[in-house]
Amino acid sequence: MSVGALVKTGLLLKKYWKHILVVLFIAITLILMIPVLLMAAFLPGGEDEDIQKYIQVGNELSISWQDLITLDMVKYNNELVGRDPNDSAKHFIELRYEEFEPARYDCTEVKDGECIGFEHIPEKVTYSETAKGYSQVKAFLRGMSSESSIKAIIDSINSSNSRRVTLIQLTAEEAMADANFTKKQIEEFYDIQKSGVFQELYPEHQYMGLIPGACVNNVSPDGKAKANATVQAYTATIKKYADRYGIGQYTEIIKSMMMAESGGKGNDPMQASESGSANIISSCKGKFGAARIGCITNPEDSIHVGVLEFKSVIQHANYDIAIALQTYNFGPYFATWIKENGGKYSVEVAQLYSSTIMANAGQGLGTPTHAQKILTQYYEHPGCTAGSISPEMIGANNWVWPTKSTRVTDTFISTADFRYGEVHGAVDIGAVTPGVAGDQVWSMADGVVIQVGPITGGGRSVFVQHDNNVISRYIHLQAYNVNVGQKVTKGQVIGVMGGSGGTRTTIIDNAYAVHLDFQIKVNGEPVDPLQFFPNIR
Repeated sequence: MSVGALVKTGLLLKKYWKHILVVLFIAITLILMIPVLLMAAFLPGGEDEDIQKYIQVGNELSISWQDLITLDMVKYNNELVGRDPNDSAKHFIELRYEEFEPARYDCTEVKDGECIGFEHIPEKVTYSETAKGYSQVKAFLRGMSSESSIKAIIDSINSSNSRRVTLIQLTAEEAMADANFTKKQIEEFYDIQKSGVFQELYPEHQYMGLIPGACVNNVSPDGKAKANATVQAYTATIKKYADRYGIGQYTEIIKSMMMAESGGKGNDPMQASESGSANIISSCKGKFGAARIGCITNPEDSIHVGVLEFKSVIQHANYDIAIALQTYNFGPYFATWIKENGGKYSVEVAQLYSSTIMANAGQGLGTPTHAQKILTQYYEHPGCTAGSISPEMIGANNWVWPTKSTRVTDTFISTADFRYGEVHGAVDIGAVTPGVAGDQVWSMADGVVIQVGPITGGGRSVFVQHDNNVISRYIHLQAYNVNVGQKVTKGQVIGVMGGSGGTRTTIIDNAYAVHLDFQIKVNGEPVDPLQFFPNIR
């Protein structure tokens, strides 16, 4: 630059320095405000009480409350004040409604004034209707009640002796299609969810809770059906429909159900003709009562309907397999009733329901031992524990190694190391099959869960407090199935191995190779886990 140009520039700066400072101040302010403005685009507009309503409705209907909020944020330009989350929920559900004449026993022979002969008159469905998506569900509910709460209306219907309704949850993709979202709105939906704003603002609600495939009340989906050759031949078909409906983890359970229902014999091996889900089959639709028995005329349709019905009952049972099996036999109201009566299946509880609710409704008595029969005669599983633990996996203090694999891929480092440049206060355990996620992870000892959720650099994590000021940590999980405050026992499955990473606000799946990062802290300091497990190398 020439001297003349420098002088000219200096004169301009002297003359307009105040204006230049103002422009610079505005530019710097805008630069600093951009992240704030971008984040504001992802913030739900509303008071905390508005957000809590969405969380409540989501939990009541087993719908992701994050999905409910995000849908309305996109629909209403982030403004949630005064919105009714029950309206958003209508996009996420399908309702199957039936009116019926309860099953009963008529007297056919009298002797000495006492009935000695009975005829069983089966339940007769006199009307059925399916409502799916916002418009249909809204119209259906309006015809049933002026109540705004979907759960209240469903509970009211299901308390009747002659009406019932089953709720099926739809996916976020189905809900957005029902809401006629544009491509831009769909992208906005996913951008909001990926931003991590919900995890940041509402961390207390971020536990995963029970997930499909969770081990609940000591019944694991990771067992094997004790099935004959006829049922085994249907494995591929059962898995096809189970995978289609997102419940592939329960393929062996469904095979066990088929064993109990029919042993694989006949055209309806899942005995599904009388279920609400049979309406998807043209030969069953419009038929009621006794006319519906046998309306399924080929095994594949039976499996299709049976799997869809099991999806409904396992969701209603909050993934408790025993309750789901009994609900398949008793009907959908059992899953609701048992939640209000202890929440845990036993033959005694099922007998109580049979002798009161079903008997009073004239529905017959069902089979109170149905779930027990399946789980004892047709299914074997390890329970919600590590199952068979080999001797080398038992360490000091009678602690147990936290997963089936004993393949240590990286060791504990107490001081800076050239490989990392930082401390590695844990051991890394590779999967049984390298690179394949899904190995069960269990608690090394009895304790209480003190933290779950995403952590920076560790992805999905579980922390367990044990006696004597000992804490064990399990990170990079693919999923977990415990909550903060939950008591766990030694060997109880708490999650599955994965490779998750990211930050406390954003989960990144497959951020790392599949492994478990296992840490033990004593009095707040990390110690080498291998010193407690001398036989693991």
